[in-house]
Amino acid sequence: MKKKRKYLYALECENECYYIGQTNDLIRRFRQHNDQGKDGSVLTSNHRPIRIVEEWNLEDFSQDDAINFENKLTIEYINKFGWKNVRGGIYIFLDEDHHWGLLNKYNYYQHGVFTPRATEEKIETFISIRRKLNQFSIKVGIPYAYVLKLKEDKFYIGRSSDLLKDIRKHLYTKKAHGHINILRLKLLKYWKIKIWALIILVILRMI
Repeated sequence: MKKKRKYLYALECENECYYIGQTNDLIRRFRQHNDQGKDGSVLTSNHRPIRIVEEWNLEDFSQDDAINFENKLTIEYINKFGWKNVRGGIYIFLDEDHHWGLLNKYNYYQHGVFTPRATEEKIETFISIRRKLNQFSIKVGIPYAYVLKLKEDKFYIGRSSDLLKDIRKHLYTKKAHGHINILRLKLLKYWKIKIWALIILVILRMI
């Protein structure tokens, strides 16, 4: 079986900004970023891409290794061009407070330089959740009801039109509170179900 092409790339954008991402089609992906529509990224929607400055063939990388490479490259670019000017990997929040909080949560910061912490537990958790979400045909803009099973037999029930982004917030932001220890994700295929009905279903399962 022929391996599927996969690339890691770094974009130089307007206003001295940079974006790090992955794709299986560099030309198509650059066009999506350049169109500044919903198929691009939050950063390139605000800072039009100028050119691809670096690219790597990831065909021989596992999915986890490719994501870790993307995160580490993003940190390298942040250290070189400034944390406000770079997004990529798990560090894609446009909001500067969220972005700064995430960087400090998973990196040491000293003398203007970020160094990844020894543990990558939360990053690995997010990778496994993203892999599970990829099993469904998730589309941004369509509302989904979802159940997150937490530690100590607790559950969180929510509704989102950008599921991956909101679950990332549960994992990485200060607003996550007690919802960051996600053990299992259950996505309901029938997103039109009422939230109150979903709550009843979860309660019944706990009885």
